[in-house]
Amino acid sequence: MHKNRFLFNKQVAAMAALGTLAAPLPVLSNEPGVLVEQLCASCHSLNNLERSAGYSQADWQTLISYMVDTGEGTALSKDISAYLAKHYPVNTKRESTVVKGDLKLNFKYWQVPTLGQRARDPVQGENGLIWWVGQWGNILGRLNPETGEMKEYTLPSGTYAHSVSLDKNQTPWFLGNKNGTVGYLGTIGVKS
Repeated sequence: MHKNRFLFNKQVAAMAALGTLAAPLPVLSNEPGVLVEQLCASCHSLNNLERSAGYSQADWQTLISYMVDTGEGTALSKDISAYLAKHYPVNTKRESTVVKGDLKLNFKYWQVPTLGQRARDPVQGENGLIWWVGQWGNILGRLNPETGEMKEYTLPSGTYAHSVSLDKNQTPWFLGNKNGTVGYLGTIGVKS
């Protein structure tokens, strides 16, 4: 566990330096449930676990590797993924419904202008405009699905926006996942 404690503390130090921790985390616990709370709740609500479709241990390992570096194949990674697989196993809460007979679907998709931005969390407003954030590119994007016109707004370096929501005036608000900010179009250096 000593080696895992070093990996975890290195991760916590990096997260603190980037401003993602609202308060210091307690010393690494030997209890996997506490570890899950320490790691997961530093970025998002633990309700995400309750609402999930659950995963196998291998799938939990893959998923958490996208979010936090617990060290591939370490005891820490195995302990956390085993805990998650036991308490949040694969379930049918969000299972799809099979439709009998022929079904035709049409999909329309658009390529974002800046590749590699990790475009995510799209939301469509009442006015029809679709907004997204480009997490790795520090981008807030807008798409008019009627015309295909897209515009990207550069967010401050280090924002790593995680989601976008619209208020009653259709103003897009974003969360700065790495710099601990909340912003909307027209603030924090975002130019329209």
